[in-house]
Amino acid sequence: MKQDMLPGEKMAESPVKKIVIEEAPPGAPPEVPPEVPPEVPPEVPPTKPPDIRVERLYISLTKTYVYSGESIRATVTAYLEKKPFEAKYSLPVYVYAGGSKIGEGKIVFPIGSDRQKIDFKLTLYCPPDRHEITYKVYAETPDYAKPVV
Repeated sequence: MKQDMLPGEKMAESPVKKIVIEEAPPGAPPEVPPEVPPEVPPEVPPTKPPDIRVERLYISLTKTYVYSGESIRATVTAYLEKKPFEAKYSLPVYVYAGGSKIGEGKIVFPIGSDRQKIDFKLTLYCPPDRHEITYKVYAETPDYAKPVV
C-alpha cells in the first residue's frame, strides 16, 4: 500500500482509532485472528400461558318443582374474560343444593372459545320427616381457569 502513495501524502486517520497496514514479506504465513465464538443467548424455558379470569357463571335448571328422588338437568355456562389463544383451559365446576355439594365436573375451553357449558344430572330428595322442601341450587368455580399443559 505504501507504494501507491504519492510523496507528501499522509495516511488517513480515523477520529477514533488509527489503523496501520503493513505488507507481509513474501512467503510469510498469513496471520489469522483468533476466532471469537458467537454469543449464544441462554436458553429460556417456555413460559406457561397465564390463567384467565372467569367473568360470569350461569346455571339453568330444566324444572323448578320435582318429587323426591326425581332427576333434573342443570346446565352451567361459564364465560372467560378473554378468548384463550395459546392453549386449552380447564375449569372445575361444583354444583350445590341446600349447601351440600351434589355435582362436580370440569369444563374445558378449546383454543379460541371463551364460553363453554356443562350438563349435570341431579337427583334431589326430600327428608323423610318433611312433606316439602326448597333447595337453592347454585354453581361455583375458582376465580381463574388454568391452562392445560
